[in-house]
Amino acid sequence: MRFDEASLIWWKYTKPHLAGYTVDFDSQGQPYLLNALPLQYLERLLLQNEVFGDAIEIAGLWHDAAGEHIVSTQPHIRGRPATLNEIRSGMAELGFSELPWRGIGYEKALAFHLDDICVWDAHPANMVLTAAGLLVPIDVIITKEAHLFDILNFHRRDHLR
Repeated sequence: MRFDEASLIWWKYTKPHLAGYTVDFDSQGQPYLLNALPLQYLERLLLQNEVFGDAIEIAGLWHDAAGEHIVSTQPHIRGRPATLNEIRSGMAELGFSELPWRGIGYEKALAFHLDDICVWDAHPANMVLTAAGLLVPIDVIITKEAHLFDILNFHRRDHLR
C-alpha cells in the first residue's frame, strides 16, 4: 500500500498470488475467514462502493519478483480511527445491526448486517471517523449472504438448547 499525497489516493496491492479475504460459514453456522478468490475480492470492492459510497477503482494487475498482485486505488478520507463504540453507533445510524460474532479478521473486530449485506473486520484501523462525525469504512470485508437469517436462526436455536 502506498499513499500519493499529490492526488490524495491510496494505491493498494493484494498479497502476491492472493486476492484478499472473504468470510464463509461452516456446517455449524459459524463464520470463518478464508482467502478470497479474485472474483470474490472484486465483488467485495464493488460492494464497498455500492454500500458505503466509496470510489475504489481497479487499477490493474502488477507483477514483481514476489508474484502477481491486484492493484486498486481508493481516495483518502481525512479523520481518525473510530473507537469500537463509535463503530457500533455509526453502523447503527447507517441502519446496520450488530452480529453476534467477534474477531473475524482482527481479533477484536465487530461484524454487522443490513438485510443480506454483512460487514466483517470492523475495527479502528478499518473505520475512520471524520471531523463531521461521519463513520467511513475503508477496509472492511463485505459479503452478501443470501441465507443470513437462516444462519442467525440456526445459531440462536443452538444457543437456546
